[in-house]
Amino acid sequence: MGYLDYLPKLCSLTSTRRGKRKVMQTVEVKVKMDCEGCEKKVRNAVSSMRGVKSVEVNRKQSKVTVSGYVKPDKVLKRVRRTGKKAELWPYVPYNLVYYPYAHQAYDRKAPAGYVRNVEHPLPAPNSPVDYLATMFSDDNTNTCSRQCYQHKERQAQSNAGVKTVDVNRKQSKVTVSGYVKPDKVLKSVRSTGKKAEFWPYVPYNLVYYPYAPQSYDKKAPAGHVRNVAQPLRSPTVNDKLATMFSEDNTDACSIM
Repeated sequence: MGYLDYLPKLCSLTSTRRGKRKVMQTVEVKVKMDCEGCEKKVRNAVSSMRGVKSVEVNRKQSKVTVSGYVKPDKVLKRVRRTGKKAELWPYVPYNLVYYPYAHQAYDRKAPAGYVRNVEHPLPAPNSPVDYLATMFSDDNTNTCSRQCYQHKERQAQSNAGVKTVDVNRKQSKVTVSGYVKPDKVLKSVRSTGKKAEFWPYVPYNLVYYPYAPQSYDKKAPAGHVRNVAQPLRSPTVNDKLATMFSEDNTDACSIM
C-alpha cells in the first residue's frame, strides 16, 4: 500500500523535471579581443557549448553575442575560461536611460551612442537633478555644448601617442599634439557623432588673394580665411588692388 501512495508523487516529480526546459535567449558579453587569434579563441570556446545556436563577435566593440538554449552565467564562465576578463554586456542606447549624462552612466569605453545601464531613482518634479536632465536633453535646442566638447576631448586623448589636447570651443577647434596620424585623429573625433574636418583656416596675410570668394568664410575666426590654393595671375586690376591695400604701401587707404 505504501508503494501505491508513493507512485503519484513519483509521476508528479517526473512531470516537473520534464517541464523545466531551457528557454531560447540571447546573451551579450563584453570581452576585449586584441587580435584574430583572441577572437577565434573566444568564438570556439562558446561555440562548443551545448545549446548554442549562433555566435556573433564584434571585435571593434569588444562584444560577443551568443544565441541559444543557454544560461548567461554559464556563457560568461566559459568566456572567462579563455583567460580573458569578461562581464555581461553593460551598455544600452543612451536614449533608454533617464539620465544618460550622469557620472555613473557615462563610460568613455562605451560604443558611440551607448551608456552604462545604471538604474537611478526618479527625482521629484522640478528638482535640480531633473532640471539638469532637461538641460542636456535632445529636446532642448539651447543645450550647453560643454558636454560635447568634453566628449571630443576625451575621445582625442584616447588615441595612443597623444601628449596634449587643447580645445577652443569659441573657434570650434581641437588641437592635438603627439605621435599621432592626422587621419586617425580625425576619425576618432568623428566617432563621437560630430561632423569634423581638418582645420581649414590660415591667417589672412598668408593668402595671396584673401578677399577672393573662395577664401572668404563668414564662419572663420577673426583675421582668418580658408586656405585655398590659387594660381598666381599676371598683373591685372586685381593685382593692383592687392598692392594698393598692401602693408608695404605707405600711402594705403586708412580704411585698412
